[in-house]
Amino acid sequence: MSLDRAKLAKVLALLDSDQPGERAAAMEAATRILRQGRARWADLALAGATATTEQLAQAIRTAQAWQQRAEGAQRAVQTYRDARDSLERQNRALARRLTDAEARLEIAAAENAKLRRALGPQKAAAAVFDGMPAADAVRNAAAALTPAEVGALRGALAAEDWPEAKRLVERFVAEHRGT
Repeated sequence: MSLDRAKLAKVLALLDSDQPGERAAAMEAATRILRQGRARWADLALAGATATTEQLAQAIRTAQAWQQRAEGAQRAVQTYRDARDSLERQNRALARRLTDAEARLEIAAAENAKLRRALGPQKAAAAVFDGMPAADAVRNAAAALTPAEVGALRGALAAEDWPEAKRLVERFVAEHRGT
């Protein structure tokens, strides 16, 4: 027969009675319930201690699991910090390279302006476009350009917009190829 814990709990509650006879009767009834359930008072005390020990063991396991999660999170945070630091270093290196490239571009633009002033616009254009495969066609088409086309080309050259100047010359050559 198993121990009737609900009945035992009710009887044990009577141990708080102000009446000594009621307390004694509750003690005898509790002892009878324990015997019927083939248990002893020591077993009852140990059962409570075992449950508390098991609860404590579960709490320890839970705390260890949370500690492992926290350590994993700390490792992830460190990984992200390392990645951020690496990206910041790369960003600084790229900023230095950009500053260097901008300085070189300024120097090249200044040198180009000096060269253009020294050569004049026609010779500067020839220096830019002489490397083109259609340089002869450019020279031949130049004679057939309208004043508006010449103005557009001069504007692009004056603004040092070399891609636009090249595009205009290529268009003029294509339009005036047969003239």
